Amino acid sequence: MPGYRTAFSKPEQQIIWPTVQAWLTRGKLGFTGRVPKVRIHRENGVWWCFAKGHPWAGAGNSPAEAYESWARAVSIQERKDKNPDKPLQVWSRAL
Repeated sequence: MPGYRTAFSKPEQQIIWPTVQAWLTRGKLGFTGRVPKVRIHRENGVWWCFAKGHPWAGAGNSPAEAYESWARAVSIQERKDKNPDKPLQVWSRAL
């Protein structure tokens, strides 16, 4: 990769690094380990679970299955504690 060893000038750093920091902060949304308040509803015979501000939806045959699917998508703790060998299926929805 050309330029990967090039240091940014001070004026460039003042522009680039605050933007990078903001991007990294935004990227933590949904992957903090905390599970926020969710909304669960039924549509076309499928239960769906989602939370405001999170791009993931969980689906299931019951509210509990939908919540479990969604929680495993957004919480590392949930993935490790409950059924660690179970395949993870999630859907991304437009915000």
